[in-house]
Amino acid sequence: LLMVKRMYLQIRDNPGTADDTLAAIRSLIDEETPADEQRAGTRTWAQMAEQFDRAHDPENARRCIHTPWKQLDSLIGGLFGGRLYVVGGSAGDGKSTAALNMASGAAYAGRKVLVFSKEMPVVDVFARLVSAPTDIELGQINRHELSEFQRAQVQRYARSNQLPIRVNDSQVSIARV
Repeated sequence: LLMVKRMYLQIRDNPGTADDTLAAIRSLIDEETPADEQRAGTRTWAQMAEQFDRAHDPENARRCIHTPWKQLDSLIGGLFGGRLYVVGGSAGDGKSTAALNMASGAAYAGRKVLVFSKEMPVVDVFARLVSAPTDIELGQINRHELSEFQRAQVQRYARSNQLPIRVNDSQVSIARV
């Protein structure tokens, strides 16, 4: 509370640009934050070397999840837990399909997968996940042109493959993710 009061007084008593005010507030926060908290999350050279050694232990290499693309695996070494992978591109380039192919591959390998979908609802994500393994064209699914046989095929696939995939399509912010 004392720090908030000091910030208020700083703003009130020192009119200036927004940048000046922000710099003054940051300075106040730095003054109030103990030095060891300012270093939280940083690593020394020795700690980095130790983490590198653990990461490159042959046991960790076996935990790699391969993508459907050998060239991508060659470039990034495959997928590893604890890392954030972002798939980007222009509209219609297949970003969602590529990301979901990687996600389902990881799930088939027994890994738990969490997908945040900012652009499409769960039903559309699920359609992309079941299209390829059921040999049903995604366009046909999207146009709601499934025969009774195809709907039954999707239901059989869904029941027989309880993949460890969770999808969150709520309006959660990127910072919250």
